Parts: sequence; C-alpha cells; structure tokens
Amino acid sequence: MAQVLYPSLLVVTKMQSCENLNIIRSTSIHFDLAFLWIFELCKYQKVVVRLLTTTDEKTKQKAIEAAADILEKCAGVDSISADVKEQKVTVVGDMDAVAVVKRLKKVGKLDIVSVGPATEEEVEEKVQANKMALVTTAELCDANPQYIMNGELRALLPKFKIYGQRQVFYGQVVTLRVFEDNVLVREFLEEKGDDRVLVVDGGGSLRCAILGGNPVVQAQNNGWAGIIVNGCIRDVDEINGCDIGVRALSSHPMKASKKGLGEKHLPVHFGGTRICDGEWLYADTDGILVSKSELSV
Repeated sequence: MAQVLYPSLLVVTKMQSCENLNIIRSTSIHFDLAFLWIFELCKYQKVVVRLLTTTDEKTKQKAIEAAADILEKCAGVDSISADVKEQKVTVVGDMDAVAVVKRLKKVGKLDIVSVGPATEEEVEEKVQANKMALVTTAELCDANPQYIMNGELRALLPKFKIYGQRQVFYGQVVTLRVFEDNVLVREFLEEKGDDRVLVVDGGGSLRCAILGGNPVVQAQNNGWAGIIVNGCIRDVDEINGCDIGVRALSSHPMKASKKGLGEKHLPVHFGGTRICDGEWLYADTDGILVSKSELSV
C-alpha cells in the first residue's frame, strides 16, 4: 500500500512497487497531470476539481462545452455534476483521469480537490443502475401485477416522443407545473440531479418549447437521469446528442416566456394518470411507467 501526499490531498492506492511513481517523477509534463497516472490502477474513479476562474456566463458556457466534450471523447465517464456555489466539478467513471482533467483545464485555471477510487456506495449505485438498465418496462409490469391492480403502478398514455441518447432510464420523480414558461425548468436542471427524473407538466401546450438544448446539456452534466415534458421541446439535434433520456409531446421552434411562473413539488396529472413528487418513473422504448415505490423484478 503506497501513500502519496500532494497539496492538500492524501490518497491511498494499491501498488506492488513504486515503478509508476518513479516514471511519473522523471517525466517532463506538469506534475499535477502526471500524478493522476497513479490512479490508472483504480478501476472506478472520482475526480473533483474547483474552478478558480470567475463564474461569468462565458465561463459557464465553456464549462458546459468541456463537460460535453468529456462525455463524448473520454471513454468510461458515467456522470458529471457541478456545484455552482462551490465552483466544483465532479466526474465519476471507469475512465482516464488524466484525459478528464486535461479537458477540464480548457475552462480555465483549476485546483484538483481530490482524485481516487469512488466510494463503495457510488460503485454499488452504478451496479444497480446497470442492472435496472437491462430491465424493460414490460418485465416490470409482468413481475408486479399486484401493483397494477391496486393502482400503485401506472402507465402513461403512449403519446410521448423519444429524444436523447438514453432511451432507457429510471429514477425518483421531481414534479413541476408551468405553462409556456421555462424559468423554473432551467432552475431545476441547474441543481444536482442525483439520477432523478424531472417531470414537467406544461399543460400540453403545443404553442412553444419549454425545454431547449442548453438546459438539457446542464441536466446531463448535473446527473439527471431523464426529463418528461407534457409540452414541446426545441434544439432537437443538440438534445439527441446528450446522454440523457427526454420524452416530450413534440418539438417547436418558438421559445417560452421567462416570467418565472409555476409550481414545484406538487401532484400533476397528464398522460392519463396522476404523478406525485417522490414516486419512481421507468421509461424505455415501450413506454413510461410510474410507480409509488421503487420496483424490482
């Protein structure tokens, strides 16, 4: 077991010898990147950095672009989340930590807060998520007929179109009701998603889009599993390039108003059923299910 001490960072990593560390010390590249090579021995990793540049709109945009670049070009990245208040970015996955940090440096100056193996809880969450990703909504229905009979498991009417790269997703529900206004939608997606699903009742309006490309990119980077919209979206090509699940009635080129009107965390009713904050939603190419409790097969 080798311990490596680095500016305000203590990491313990399994090593049979110090050969890797000696190679790192002899290289000419910047030490804070070379240091990360040690962690190639760790399978599932977490990288946390703090941005040292001011969080103006230009920097935020660069951060969004960097996150999209990481998801596209860094193999093994499972999630990226951002804490705007603390100016921290967290990346988790079976990945090349050096490549991740190099791409984050495009945003500006940053400080490496921590790099190392993900916790057992994070690994277990990933294992469970992978298992559920293999379970279809049809199998959930077949395995839980008692919940269908008592109304705890319901299916939304089949009128939602599929967008985004993640066709199969599930998570705990967060509800929001708006009408032709997207301010609250953006505010929610700027928060950490924690693999939840944002369910937006837009009143079924087909007159404008209440969700666009930038908020979806933020949702992807902040760890939201999916977004259900009883209304329209726009920037379809951009959304289809995001690793997140999106369902909506249709697309529309016109943007929504920005008055900030709406209601949060309340029961909504659309798609032929009632959906409550805190319930669980499961979606795949067969349809969308809502359950009072988390399901298993």
